[in-house]
Amino acid sequence: MCVRATFPVTTSSTDGIPVLPVLWEEAGLVAIHKPGGMPTQPDQSADMDVLRTVQRMYPLADVGLVHRLDRPVSGALIVALNTLALAGMNALFREHQVRKTYLAIVEGVPAETFTLEHRIEQDGRWRKARDRCERRSGQASCEADGTR
Repeated sequence: MCVRATFPVTTSSTDGIPVLPVLWEEAGLVAIHKPGGMPTQPDQSADMDVLRTVQRMYPLADVGLVHRLDRPVSGALIVALNTLALAGMNALFREHQVRKTYLAIVEGVPAETFTLEHRIEQDGRWRKARDRCERRSGQASCEADGTR
């Protein structure tokens, strides 16, 4: 069974800054939905990023990134709202106590079982990473880039 969920990114009525959907919040941590195409942290593109957006959503918090997702990727992102929570999560990642699961949503049913491998390439012209993947057997391939 597959459930498709759409998380709209709204804008603040006062400054036009995006407000990201909060999936969960507790004990100095917040899980937000990062939309595909938005960088996790500031980069040379100067596009609005998750870190600055969460800082504006929680102006009194000492916001820190627990982990990152590549620009083309959408999904749940954990952000610390204080230094104690960030230090605790950093320790869990350092000690390999965190398990990440990545799921892909596809349309249709593949004709065969296959594995996709991907690599991230830098596009120097646009200063953005491109994510390319290729099927090990067969003709299909996919590509996503950091543009919107």
